Amino acid sequence: MKDTRSTEIKVGLVSIIAVILFIIGITLGRGLYVSVNPVSVKIRFPNSGNIQVSAPVFVNGVKRGTVSSIRNDNGSVLITADLNDTDEFRKDVSARLSILEITGGKKIEIFPGKATEKFVNNVEIPGKTAADFADMMYLLGEIGNDGIMLVKRLDTLSVSINRIVSDEDFINNLKSTVSNTSRLAENANNLLNNNIKSIELTISNLKSITSELNASIKQNEPRIDTLITKFDLTIDDTRTLIAQTNKTIADAELIVKDLKDMTDSVRYGNGFVNKLIYDKEFSARIDTTITNLSKFIEQVQQHGINANIRLGGRP
Repeated sequence: MKDTRSTEIKVGLVSIIAVILFIIGITLGRGLYVSVNPVSVKIRFPNSGNIQVSAPVFVNGVKRGTVSSIRNDNGSVLITADLNDTDEFRKDVSARLSILEITGGKKIEIFPGKATEKFVNNVEIPGKTAADFADMMYLLGEIGNDGIMLVKRLDTLSVSINRIVSDEDFINNLKSTVSNTSRLAENANNLLNNNIKSIELTISNLKSITSELNASIKQNEPRIDTLITKFDLTIDDTRTLIAQTNKTIADAELIVKDLKDMTDSVRYGNGFVNKLIYDKEFSARIDTTITNLSKFIEQVQQHGINANIRLGGRP
């Protein structure tokens, strides 16, 4: 009996150890990926998202490699992954870090891209980190805090509304305003009903006036065009006349200038006219000469000319 009991205990211990080793093997071997000639690619994320080395890397949902290293670099996280090949990767390849399963774990999803140019292995792949349960719980906590503040504000608002509603003066003023508004609407409705025919007649008259105006414009359009043409011709003639007038004014200015030059030459020159006008002595001599000549002519007219002419000898 004791031997049987001892054997059962041994079997139980072996079974427990085997289960523990099995679980440990699954835990350690999860995400293990073996490739003959792995290709290393670098993926840059804003943060690690608690991803671990040996985490799986998927390409369009198919497992293609594992994470080989994780390190901080220039304010972000640079992750190196070993893949079996990158032949289908394009220049616009991108990556996303997300949860592997609900129970835990992280994975990297790579999207090859659709560009025509191929991907160069030494170029970093840009990546984004998807929100996990921790981020969601943090957001829920923030929303909860905002909800508490919202409830407090709603409570304050309800208190203010209660104060307003309990104010009899406000209620009476509100009732008066509603009553006045109702009365105003009723008066406007009565006014509209009483003058509906006049309004319709006015609208009809406006339509008639508009039609007549359109007809008048169409009927007189040729005359208006002719009038506009004549007006344009008149404007052209006026412009020609203005040009001729400007020319005449310019010629008159030249004549005035010539006259001024002439008067200046007479006034400041040494000619006969200058002496006649501005030389008083010369003018006096001219006056004396004219006076003597006038007297001589009068004597000739009265007494004639007594000429004593001797030819061929001396007296």
